[in-house]
Amino acid sequence: MRIILFMMMILMGCTRVDKTRSKIDEPVYEIDLSKENKDDKEKIYDKEKIYDKENIDQYIINFNYDRKDMLSQRLVLGMEGTTLDDSNKDILRRFKPGAIILFNRNIIDESQLIALISDIRKLCKDENIINPFIFIDQEGGRVDRLKDIYKPMSSAAFYAQNDKIDEYIEDIDIRMKRYDINSPLAPVLDTNDSASSGAIGDRAFSNDYKKNSAIAKKIIDGFHEKNILSIAKHFPGHGATTVDSHYALPVIDKTIDELKNSDMIPFIDNSEIVDGIMLAHILIPNVDKRPVSLSDKWVQFIRDELKYNGLILSDDITMGALDEFGKLDERAYSFLNSGGDMVLICHNPSTYDSIFKRLESLDDENIKQSFDRIMKKKLEIFGEI
Repeated sequence: MRIILFMMMILMGCTRVDKTRSKIDEPVYEIDLSKENKDDKEKIYDKEKIYDKENIDQYIINFNYDRKDMLSQRLVLGMEGTTLDDSNKDILRRFKPGAIILFNRNIIDESQLIALISDIRKLCKDENIINPFIFIDQEGGRVDRLKDIYKPMSSAAFYAQNDKIDEYIEDIDIRMKRYDINSPLAPVLDTNDSASSGAIGDRAFSNDYKKNSAIAKKIIDGFHEKNILSIAKHFPGHGATTVDSHYALPVIDKTIDELKNSDMIPFIDNSEIVDGIMLAHILIPNVDKRPVSLSDKWVQFIRDELKYNGLILSDDITMGALDEFGKLDERAYSFLNSGGDMVLICHNPSTYDSIFKRLESLDDENIKQSFDRIMKKKLEIFGEI
């Protein structure tokens, strides 16, 4: 576990000190009541406070975040365009997402991307919105969103086959730091099935489960040293199918025990150290009749059997694999209601309103538990919120 010092700077709008809370050892925050926003709710916190890792829970509970703020942290939203125009500002202000995910459509060149991310950070800081994670799919090879503005990366398989995992970690780190991105949504822990041809292919580091585990551990440890959020995907393993879940729903005809002794090995072996696990849009009929990403059985397995208390993310719920499982608002609700923490909605901003309204019916405990997990990771990565 990384040892991190946490400093409080500016908290989000609608944040309040709970004046009824019993006194704790930490100093009381001073509030300048003369500074208020348009709806008279903003409180400006003047004091800085250094926290160590044992104080994270107190840090989180020391303020009364409202329900909407907590729910908003569970959204990972895509934006259109290459600037923080009025429509994108509106996304940040109205939905206050826990993360923004960027795609090729958001990138023109280096200076533009740096400006876009800087503008996102500045607006959130200026308007007391919790600092969002910035995500991008940056695996290398076929999945390299930055290849047009920075040196293209080789595939995961290339790095592994040429014993260049240290170089892989450095290549990811250079790109994350250069553009102020928090996670490449990696490493891929799928194990490429040599009998199949295509869905994962050279996105996987290896076709050997235990070798994949060892490589993944080295990468996750390296990411931790570099302060990069590690996201293992696509649980419980996408390597044994030729179907691309962007377009259709893959089906894997394995039992839970067969999966434990094959595709799940890299996930199980690294469940104690990885920051997040992304659930795949795949159907495993021997376990559940719903896709893994919409299944409470699979979330319960991760929490109870793997004893995992990190972040659980969905893959993008706008993908074709879920076309037969309701509208986007129902997909988002199903994933979060099952116990998932952060739902990826990468396209169709016009649907964000209806999705958020549907998510407001989630119960309070469900929202609070995920909020706590997300905030702890943000404290680890940012050192402040």
